[in-house]
Amino acid sequence: GARVLHGEPIAATGRLIRVDRPGHHQVLLDHLSFPNGLVVGPNDEMLYLGLSGNRCVVQHRHWPDGSLGPARPFARQTPDGMAGDVNGGIWVCHPGRGLVVRYDQAGRVTTHVVLPGGRAIACAVDPDATTLYVVGIEELAPGVNLFDAMAAGQTVGVLWQADLD
Repeated sequence: GARVLHGEPIAATGRLIRVDRPGHHQVLLDHLSFPNGLVVGPNDEMLYLGLSGNRCVVQHRHWPDGSLGPARPFARQTPDGMAGDVNGGIWVCHPGRGLVVRYDQAGRVTTHVVLPGGRAIACAVDPDATTLYVVGIEELAPGVNLFDAMAAGQTVGVLWQADLD
């Protein structure tokens, strides 16, 4: 995508590349606006892709031969890291806030996890879907640009854990 920490604007230059084995790959999707999060759903039938530049998550049918169907709207949210759970839920970090949202396979919001004083960047769910782990950064002072703070090394990383029972 774009090198936002170096001041490059977000442009539709991202790609999704499938690597079959060393030296063998295929560009599956091109001209993506800041791809930022990827989940393959249960049974490998659906691929969910976060597009931060478009402030949305799309889904593609994932065919057995590795090809993808056309993009379909899934969720209207600025995504960062994403994770899937054993029940087919798609967890999406909201980088502008301390929030992780879970969607069911139909794109309906089922859960919100609010973080205590920070921004969500990436997440993972344990195999039993009982614990959510979130990597993020501590809250920035009002008016501070996230990318400027990251480039200047002024962010502090945090790991949160949330029980989902």
